[in-house]
Amino acid sequence: MAYINKARIIVAEKYEIKAVKSVKIKSSWRETKETCNIEVPDLERFLGKNIKEGDPIKVELSMSINPRDDKFQEEFTGYIANIKYATPFTLECENETYVWQRKKAVSKHYGFITLKTLLKELFGEAVVFSDSLLDLNLQKYTIKRKTPYQVLLKLKQAYAFTAYFKGKKLYVGTEYAMKENPTTRGYALDGSQGNIVKDSLIYKTKESVKVRAKVISVMPDGKKIEVTEGDETGTEYVMHYRGISDENHLKQLAKVRLDKLKKDMVEGSVDTFGLPFARHSDHAKLQSAKYPKKNGVFFIDSVDTTFGTAGFRRKLKLGKKMS
Repeated sequence: MAYINKARIIVAEKYEIKAVKSVKIKSSWRETKETCNIEVPDLERFLGKNIKEGDPIKVELSMSINPRDDKFQEEFTGYIANIKYATPFTLECENETYVWQRKKAVSKHYGFITLKTLLKELFGEAVVFSDSLLDLNLQKYTIKRKTPYQVLLKLKQAYAFTAYFKGKKLYVGTEYAMKENPTTRGYALDGSQGNIVKDSLIYKTKESVKVRAKVISVMPDGKKIEVTEGDETGTEYVMHYRGISDENHLKQLAKVRLDKLKKDMVEGSVDTFGLPFARHSDHAKLQSAKYPKKNGVFFIDSVDTTFGTAGFRRKLKLGKKMS
């Protein structure tokens, strides 16, 4: 069965590009920034000098067996971050982080503020919180000439939460608990009936995953309280808090983090065709009669989408086993 692949790139809501050499999209719930690079054989022939950095851009791709029945799916929305004038022309694009990186830097000191309140003040109605996110007490908190995006990255690293954009909305929560009703995509692994090009998956049980979680709480007087849970020889993951003096509370935070790190999971990736459509945070249902151990429903950690003369492919990195 032969498929027909098509692209439709819309720039500034008025210019349309259909002839592209390649499209490469990188997306992951672990990263706030999503990127898309588009190579166009002769950009000036289509658009002249009318496009510029900052223009909004939308990428739609189609994979169909009927040339008159296109199945365009929105793959990326964002902004042109850079234009490379070469052969071919390259449009380097970013998602909504492009806007927030360019917001005015702020300086402010808070005598007392919580995590959710601070993010709400910085991002306003754009931010959406998962029920799984704790509203941590940050105690005294100071911002010195930082954009909202820079503050977000610093908080994300310190308090081990997840944050990614979907359209203009910023979703903030915890690992593997962001999407309430994820879409499940089915993948058959066996022979000519399969829809996977190849896989490089290594299966691990939670017992074989060696990690430890360290929690550090900094008190108003500068004193640090540290608590560690997990395997002594495992990979260490550190979380920072302020003003929590109760060691039992800190141990509970460490255990919650450890529970998310120690899980049945797969390492590696699967290479698929353009269909089925998939996004990070969806679920992938793997089915194999030949190798039953591969069966299961797994969280999709990231999706790398490539489109061009070589075909239409997706590389899915899978993580936690959901069922």
